[in-house]
Amino acid sequence: MVGCGGATFGLYNLSGQRWKQFVVSPQCTGCGGPSLGRYWVKFVSQGGCIEHCGQSYVLQNIATGQLMADPAKPGGGIFDDLDAPAGSSRLCPPLRYPDAIDTESGRSYPGALTFKGQFALAEGTVRRGPYVGPGWSLERCHSRRKIEETDDPALLSSRAFAWIAPDFTGGHVSYDLIGHLLPGTQGFRTKLPTVFSTGGADLVALSQRTVYVETTYTIPAQLWEARLPAPANTR
Repeated sequence: MVGCGGATFGLYNLSGQRWKQFVVSPQCTGCGGPSLGRYWVKFVSQGGCIEHCGQSYVLQNIATGQLMADPAKPGGGIFDDLDAPAGSSRLCPPLRYPDAIDTESGRSYPGALTFKGQFALAEGTVRRGPYVGPGWSLERCHSRRKIEETDDPALLSSRAFAWIAPDFTGGHVSYDLIGHLLPGTQGFRTKLPTVFSTGGADLVALSQRTVYVETTYTIPAQLWEARLPAPANTR
């Protein structure tokens, strides 16, 4: 899905190598931040709210343009499945849809949930001791235990769950790529190149075998890629 402002996007079919135009419904008020699935596109919708609103979401059907409210609710057993014709599917037990809290208003709204097979990346508000704020966790169908939880933005692919965290050892900052390989959930920790010590580091994409990291503060930004660690090198 490719866009450059406005309400018109281009959808590129990777297997068929064809473009298709996609126009956001005029009924989608203040829509942005699209997420793409096979049948539906999910938008963040302001809905006329100005501040301290949390977030609300709407789904638009790619083929018909039909617009509907996001079926997912905080703590609910339904998730917004963009790859399902109906736009929703039941969650595998005992998983529940994560909730997020607007710290100014105290309003609860749906977080985000992304599946790769039996594994799920849950994004919402975590409460851990005195900390109350954004959190990303790795969960698994039919398991009550969260495999991992982090305060740093994390990504999930079919082969890994990963995030980047600063390391202040020795009085200077460096950055580590941390995560778990799937499906065995083996942990790994890898030091990023020294260029990120001054340029900052953002994890921008994670594929089945490759991780992509962008410098945060350099102009222009630099995009780096690396192979994910092999299972024999994990700890």
